[in-house]
Amino acid sequence: MIQPSSKKSYEQAVAKLNSLQTNAAVLERAKQDKDRTAALNVPQTEKYLQRLGILHFDLDKLNIIHVSGTKEHPTDLPAYFKFLTVMAFYVFLKEEVNVAVIEVGIGGQFDCTNVIRQPVVCGITSLGLDHTSILGDTVEKIAWHKAGIMKPGAPAFTVVQPESAVDILQDRAFERETEVHFVPPLEAYRWFPYPPHLGLYGEVQKLNASLALQLTRYWLKWHSSGSAIAGCEPFRLPWKSALGLRAAKWPGRCQTVRKGNLFYLLDGAHTVESLTECSIWFSKTSKILTESADALREKILKVLVFNATGDRSPKLLLSCLVEHDWDYVILTTNVLVPDQSCSSDITNFQVSRESQLRRLEQNKVAWMELQNTEPAKSSTLVFEYISDVLSWISEKERNGHFEQIQVLVTGSLHLVGGLLSGIQPDITEEDESGSFKILKSHYKHLWDLRENSSPGTP
Repeated sequence: MIQPSSKKSYEQAVAKLNSLQTNAAVLERAKQDKDRTAALNVPQTEKYLQRLGILHFDLDKLNIIHVSGTKEHPTDLPAYFKFLTVMAFYVFLKEEVNVAVIEVGIGGQFDCTNVIRQPVVCGITSLGLDHTSILGDTVEKIAWHKAGIMKPGAPAFTVVQPESAVDILQDRAFERETEVHFVPPLEAYRWFPYPPHLGLYGEVQKLNASLALQLTRYWLKWHSSGSAIAGCEPFRLPWKSALGLRAAKWPGRCQTVRKGNLFYLLDGAHTVESLTECSIWFSKTSKILTESADALREKILKVLVFNATGDRSPKLLLSCLVEHDWDYVILTTNVLVPDQSCSSDITNFQVSRESQLRRLEQNKVAWMELQNTEPAKSSTLVFEYISDVLSWISEKERNGHFEQIQVLVTGSLHLVGGLLSGIQPDITEEDESGSFKILKSHYKHLWDLRENSSPGTP
């Protein structure tokens, strides 16, 4: 166990870590110079690892599963992410972990984590248009970057992809002396005697779950025998795998937080693909909540809280949500409160206040343009801080005489994180350990019954 050299508070540690964040002006210059500097990421990471006495063969001891895809960590902070990457490798080696699952920051080919030379297996999740100012403006260009994590002798697994991306992935696999396998649908696995149930909502999450099953199965075979033959056939799910899929949770993704008659529906979707899924999820969830309230529509308040950041098109993203009958659309930034402390773990120095306000205005213009194509149904509000949004919602809850309030918060993971910290500072406060233990016991019992009734069944 690593012993701290001195006693520091959590806030002090976060403040020191936040000091590594690149300020907005420097970050903008780095983006403009990305073609020249991107190739330096891996050599620089190697240099910092060597300062700690960590060499390539040390990383091989981590038995790594390396993953890339569209939904990566929302950061464009070079020094910050390099430090986190080096620190992660240092801690994992000190703790002598059995396996390290490493996800790239952005891209793959030039990502800091691509210092990894011998992963056990690689995974590539659903590809879509995101981080286009860094990775390119086509799926083919993005696929090229993602496939950069492929290594000789380490099979790669991926999900159903656009046809043009498939060609790139296969070409890159050939170049890198490996092979790419496409995972089956989650429904194709042999679930019996358990219900085919995933705790996360959406078709994309089903694809990710199948990818996770294939990656872990290959890794376990390799770990037990020292080698494994890659394949992508669906298989019978062990009870622990079925239980894990059933109990899976992801705060901020298709999450509902209830505060009396106020329901926050949170989803950090920030691409067209994920916001389309978010819209479907909201429709279904809103219908269930509305029916449970047994109230007239005018007694139910529906609110959209939205922000889009980076190089994403706000009009394109908002068009995924325009079909809903919002009473209010609130546009805001990702900043929780004015003068946010530098010791806060949601502080972001990469975007200046001026650029955030400009983006806020762009989001407003985009929504108003979309509203012009539809009968004006909703009122549009703009708040600079998330705390102001929460105050407005609280006032509506107290004095609005509504029997139910539904608030969809989406467009940015940072926005959802900031709002979550405002309404539910401790995301572990909902203790479901009792219900999980009951579910675990039930799944184990079903497995034992299955094994005793048909021993040897594959």
